[in-house]
Amino acid sequence: MSKASHTPTTEGAWVFEPHGAFGTDFLGEDWPLGYISREVPRTPIFALGPVLELPTDELLASARIMAAGKEMLAALVELERVYETGDFETEFRPALDRARAAIAKATGEAA
Repeated sequence: MSKASHTPTTEGAWVFEPHGAFGTDFLGEDWPLGYISREVPRTPIFALGPVLELPTDELLASARIMAAGKEMLAALVELERVYETGDFETEFRPALDRARAAIAKATGEAA
């Protein structure tokens, strides 16, 4: 298996921040549904707005998956490393816990 670089494009964890006020601003512009932001420092990366008339719940579910993407990638890379090194005795459980936390973040469920 070839080793690809798994370097994220931004530093720090990402979070989805739903916008608290849906509707329009004083100029009549639509507010975004929310933002994908870096967690520390809290900095928006991009705004999530209605696209192609998708239902709001589908857009919000997609935003959670995007926000968890970096953690999911890191967890998969770690599980691959544990598998290849065969260090199941001490490394598997922590790697699996990180994978489960990323899944919970992506699905909006408690870990």
